[in-house]
Amino acid sequence: MKSSFPHSSFFKCGALGAACLLAAAALLHAAPPGVKPNIVFILADDLGWADLGCYGSAFHETPSLDRLAKEGMRFTDAYASAPVCSPTRASILRGRSTARLHDWRKGLQAQMPTDNPLKAKMGLSLPDGGFRREGFHLWDPSIIKVGDTYHMFASCWPSENFGAWKSSYIIRGTSKNLLGPYTFAGEVFRPRPGDFFDSQGCHNPKIAFHGGKYYLYYLGIPAWKSGVAVSDSVEGPWERRKDWCIPANNPGLWIHKDGSVYGVGKVKVENPKFPGSKEFDELLHYIHAYRADSIFGPYTMLHKGSENALPGNFQNEDPCLWYDGERYHMLLTDLHGLATGFHKSFAYYTSPDGLSYQLVSKDPLFTNQIPIRFADCSEEKFLRIERPNVVLDEHGAVIAVLAACTPENQKEGSRILVFPVDRFGVKPPQASP
Repeated sequence: MKSSFPHSSFFKCGALGAACLLAAAALLHAAPPGVKPNIVFILADDLGWADLGCYGSAFHETPSLDRLAKEGMRFTDAYASAPVCSPTRASILRGRSTARLHDWRKGLQAQMPTDNPLKAKMGLSLPDGGFRREGFHLWDPSIIKVGDTYHMFASCWPSENFGAWKSSYIIRGTSKNLLGPYTFAGEVFRPRPGDFFDSQGCHNPKIAFHGGKYYLYYLGIPAWKSGVAVSDSVEGPWERRKDWCIPANNPGLWIHKDGSVYGVGKVKVENPKFPGSKEFDELLHYIHAYRADSIFGPYTMLHKGSENALPGNFQNEDPCLWYDGERYHMLLTDLHGLATGFHKSFAYYTSPDGLSYQLVSKDPLFTNQIPIRFADCSEEKFLRIERPNVVLDEHGAVIAVLAACTPENQKEGSRILVFPVDRFGVKPPQASP
């Protein structure tokens, strides 16, 4: 409805809809028994109240509707009962007022229009799916499928204090359904007391499989660098080394077929605006890339100092990474909203060479400023939506996006949501010669 509609009219009762219903009821009542009256109902989407000649339009020519108004009834006072047009259609189809149609969107799965190709392929999470553990925060999700079972690895710590993440440990959950719900399958490992790089915390686990071995790389605290645990089975036991081997905080890695590794991670760079400062928000948070012949290193840095793999000096953290044979792909947390306009939203980048990344779209996958909508059309607004990750199928297509979500009441504990993706990144088969 156009802004020229008198403001006071929005607060009057639904005269238009009520009058239409009363008129229809009157016609039905007046009709002789067994005779059905002819009722023509015209619904025009996005028609402004002043767009018809009978309502004063000097631009649009609507002679037939003007005649209908002259010979019938013309309503002059109404109000908008919803900010979008869909509830009106639902109201007409169901014969109920819009205010009573709390489920008017039920069954509608389509995303809003977007130029983000990954977002366009995403579906909705199950309200009772994902992974949650009562009394705990779950963070940093990573999923691998073994046989017919999906295994999710995540950081875990008590829900009473979100800030206790620095003493987190790693757990595993399982499900036969990628979307969940996942059942707690046990602890993977905890911090090791003593002279170890992970003596205080084990955080941000990511699971990978290569050459018959499972590799679980994770952030060790207090070293603030990452190490690797190895096992012959996804269920463990896991062999850990004493020291870290990946020179990054919360890295994203890709193991190529030959066992070589390409990785990305956040680095903190001094901000010229705040010389000498070590405060988190006064530092620059850039992305550096590195390579190694093995996941255990040693790693060669591809960026140094104040170089940034991201364009425009965008600042991000917590990347996940995958490779489609031609380009590297990253999902990251847009730390200050410089890329998408939304603080700590999910931003999507790609790169042909792993040295310079381009932002695919300014439209983020998620932001905590917009409620998450579930498959049953319920919604929930989260205080935090962070730690993006993806799940790939056997052909390398993205089949799910993962997110760690903290409710507005933090003591309820963070949970992991799994969003289905319609096989994003599948290359079309090449025609036979």
